[in-house]
Amino acid sequence: MNSKIRHTFTLAVAALLWLSLLGSPAQAAHRGRYLDPIFSVFATNNLTYGRAPLGDGTFATLKLDLYRPSGDRATNRPVLIFVHGGGSASDKALKRNRDVAIGFAKRGFVAASINYRPDQASGANKNAQYDVRAAVRWFKANAGRYRVNSSWVTVMGSSAGAMNVLNVAFNPEDPGSSGNPGYPSTVAAAISISGYASESQNIGTGEAPIAMVHALDDATIPIANAMATCNQTQAMGNVCDFYQYPSGGHPPNFLIVNREQITEQMSQFLCKRVLGPVVCHDANGDGIVD
Repeated sequence: MNSKIRHTFTLAVAALLWLSLLGSPAQAAHRGRYLDPIFSVFATNNLTYGRAPLGDGTFATLKLDLYRPSGDRATNRPVLIFVHGGGSASDKALKRNRDVAIGFAKRGFVAASINYRPDQASGANKNAQYDVRAAVRWFKANAGRYRVNSSWVTVMGSSAGAMNVLNVAFNPEDPGSSGNPGYPSTVAAAISISGYASESQNIGTGEAPIAMVHALDDATIPIANAMATCNQTQAMGNVCDFYQYPSGGHPPNFLIVNREQITEQMSQFLCKRVLGPVVCHDANGDGIVD
């Protein structure tokens, strides 16, 4: 072996030894389940979670698509329910909607994208809220079957769906009759993407923590509306974490473009505000990074 080849070989071996000591960038950044996308995902589509009355005397069958981390044997897992915007004409199975649920399932959440009864706008409409509360109760009724913690059910919505989940979180005492009676409609947290609480009179003390994500240039729902909800929530002694984006407009494009960053931020929010450092930990088990 000539000196040039020997020198190159020596450098290569030294580099490999150095990397083995440091760990790869992915290993160094690894923090564990609920914070990192470490799972593949499998779906179960069109599960019935409720049955809601329609104005003509018939009933609508309410469906959800369920996304779970593959090969995960953990029990006591958190749930995230995603409520799409755009009224009921926008379907749970659209790529932009299922991608949100899949992003959380990759981190170890049991996640769902749901539909609500037809011909209802999902914002301030009571019937749509009743349907979402029925989905919350469905997970509580099936906690053992899907190995989830019934106290860790989070609702997340976009645009009108964000209005829905905030109203659901602030008024669990109005359950409706869309299914699964006998279980509470309370949630562990609510996440608003470009929304606000249209029923702010229901914001009281002791509410679930909320996170609000909003673009400064949103012309559909001005950011001032979202800030007012957050300020009122905080004034009542509750948690509201606000995530302001400098631009991006309104969903669906805002959520499509920023989905990965929002998923990362909301995973950290849920670990900090709901699950805690014992459940969400980094590679050394030292606790989450604020």
